[in-house]
Amino acid sequence: MSITEKQNKNFNYVDWIRKAIENNFITYYDYNEFKNKKIIENSVGKIFKANWNNTNTNLVVKTSYELDVKKIVNELKAQKEVNFHKNILQIYGISKLDNQYSLLLEYADGGSLYSYLKKSFTKLEWDDKYCLASQLANAIDFIHSKGIIHCNLHEENVLIHKNSIKVADFGLSKRANEISNYSNKVLDFLPYLDPKSFNDAFDIKCESEPHIMNFKSDIYSIGVLFWLLSSGRRPFYDEGTQYDKSLATEIVNGKREEIVEDTPVEYSDIYTACWSDDPDERPSIQIVVSCLKSIIDYSIKFITNEIENNDLKYMRDDYDLSIYDNFSKIMIDDNSSLNTFDYNS
Repeated sequence: MSITEKQNKNFNYVDWIRKAIENNFITYYDYNEFKNKKIIENSVGKIFKANWNNTNTNLVVKTSYELDVKKIVNELKAQKEVNFHKNILQIYGISKLDNQYSLLLEYADGGSLYSYLKKSFTKLEWDDKYCLASQLANAIDFIHSKGIIHCNLHEENVLIHKNSIKVADFGLSKRANEISNYSNKVLDFLPYLDPKSFNDAFDIKCESEPHIMNFKSDIYSIGVLFWLLSSGRRPFYDEGTQYDKSLATEIVNGKREEIVEDTPVEYSDIYTACWSDDPDERPSIQIVVSCLKSIIDYSIKFITNEIENNDLKYMRDDYDLSIYDNFSKIMIDDNSSLNTFDYNS
């Protein structure tokens, strides 16, 4: 695309923002309304933590170094549709900094999921991990119900606020019938990407035709995020080591992370199904939600029974759900869909 063509496209997106403000689709705030601005990220753009004047309300002011404002418009459109789910980062409106539009977003006090796990992983019990996984699945279920595919789920776009999941960054999201390509920064979060897209991103011939991102692409990402919750560490490479095309080739050829020791099979069966190479063998998000609910319901039922029986030796600090023979089993059937079976009475 020529510079002139890009400028024309940017003008169209800027015009969309102007009309959205005029029609009260989004709220515009003067940048001077914010104080105590502190840069918390400065890679692809400036991200400030700030608060409104005369209030204790924290927020994030997010700008981009990229001249293309399409991503900002895309994020505004998508987030306005899903802005009222408790596990999706809220958008407050828009402002302008240095003649560039900035998004005003809810502040997540726990940072990214990855940074949260680095600090808190040893304190988390399996019921905590199940709860976080369930919150993530429910957020994606809501997004998919609106016909939106996130397309960019990874360890830095899933945030934590007050110990709960907040899904963020809808800049690359798309409608189910739209064609979307990954950005050129995909290597940073390679393990979370649907391998079927690698033909487009890395010129690895894994598909005869270009792959169109779909709901099952998000499911693959969820599988890796669920593994992250079970491990507390970065997939494949140690921190500080750059992901590369050779890893992409290995993933296309079937390489996946190893199941962490002592992971309940009921949980690992979910995420290994999610990261299946064949998208048709990946469960729908509704099935993932249902399976996690079964696990959590059993956990609650077990604890309640222990309390009622005055036998607390397997309480929170000690029990492992996988040791119980009558625990609901999750398995892959001949059609590769996840199923839960009723608990034994």
